[in-house]
Amino acid sequence: MVLELELADSNRVPRLHAGRLQCGRDAQAVELDLSEFAGRHPVEIFGRSRFPRIGELSYLLTLAPRGFYWFQLVEDQQEETAADA
Repeated sequence: MVLELELADSNRVPRLHAGRLQCGRDAQAVELDLSEFAGRHPVEIFGRSRFPRIGELSYLLTLAPRGFYWFQLVEDQQEETAADA
């Protein structure tokens, strides 16, 4: 499992990249400590799918073999502004 968190500057939305480099045949679950982003929603960058809100507890993701997610971690206001644009 490879995780990368991109925090360019305070004006940009944080991005989280999660992926599997191993070529296993089974799905893999991971618990992530994203509590510093509590209240934000991961939004998948390519399909714009909104995932459940990040809270104080570990965030659970399941990745398929050779799967990956590329999220923007958005606040509700940022998501509404992007939808209006």
